[in-house]
Amino acid sequence: MLVPAPEDLATARGANPEGEDWDGGALPLFGCHQMKRQRSDGTLATPLYLSVDDAKGVLAEADPEREQGLHLVCTSLQSMVELIMQGEVGDMDFVPSRRAVEFCTTGTLTGAVVGEMDELPPGVTKGAVLRALPEIFGDGEDAKKFRGSGLFPGF
Repeated sequence: MLVPAPEDLATARGANPEGEDWDGGALPLFGCHQMKRQRSDGTLATPLYLSVDDAKGVLAEADPEREQGLHLVCTSLQSMVELIMQGEVGDMDFVPSRRAVEFCTTGTLTGAVVGEMDELPPGVTKGAVLRALPEIFGDGEDAKKFRGSGLFPGF
């Protein structure tokens, strides 16, 4: 489940207050039309960040003096899915927040994620979560299948 941070929702509301259903579950994505990143297979894709702070950081690295005129845009995951399905946009990478990756990685190493979970979705056990995290964030062959994908692009 992807859940936006409150500060990301607030930024999305300010950037596009009437264009999306932010209070109805729209998930904000932040990116720059001009930016591309190379995937592990050599293809290029536009990164869309789930964290406005991460997007701002990457943009500042790409254009530190703001000479290139790069700027962030905000849209929802729901709108991007529609555009992708209509064939109106090229390859996209959906980039999880650094905080989420750090949280999951730390939990994988220490088991803390599962130990601190008070509520899990119906039908999900703590054991299932413990088994799933290493498959995504570990060093084994199963984890390598997820790296470089659109969901977990090369962290």
